[in-house]
Amino acid sequence: MLVFSDGQKGVLWVLAQTIAPDVALLTQTQKTDFFLTIENALSKRPQTMQRQFLLFLKAIDVLSVLRYGKSLSRLDATGRSRLCRWLQEGPIGLLRNGFWGLKTLIFMGYYGRTEINEPVGYRPSKQGNTLLKR
Repeated sequence: MLVFSDGQKGVLWVLAQTIAPDVALLTQTQKTDFFLTIENALSKRPQTMQRQFLLFLKAIDVLSVLRYGKSLSRLDATGRSRLCRWLQEGPIGLLRNGFWGLKTLIFMGYYGRTEINEPVGYRPSKQGNTLLKR
């Protein structure tokens, strides 16, 4: 199973706070679950994809230094948002694709928790697809 290093968790957490600011409200247990959800999802992917994801996290931190002269963790909220917007909408397709994958994992880590269903209005059918087959 893929396990993030403390440094990788730090970069991922800063990005998560920029992309889904409510993650800052998570308790320590919920934060642990957040990382476990992402680690579990990535563990089911080929090792090349896992390495690409970890490399992408490192690349984002390096890009932060190149664009703003500061590592991602030292960048203020406005700078982090600008960097994320550039990654999401920028001219380099590979970075855009990687960023969308990153966002997907962060949203899965946050919204994949069952206790968030009610606050966001998600009420899945207990009967599965039977309602669709009427």
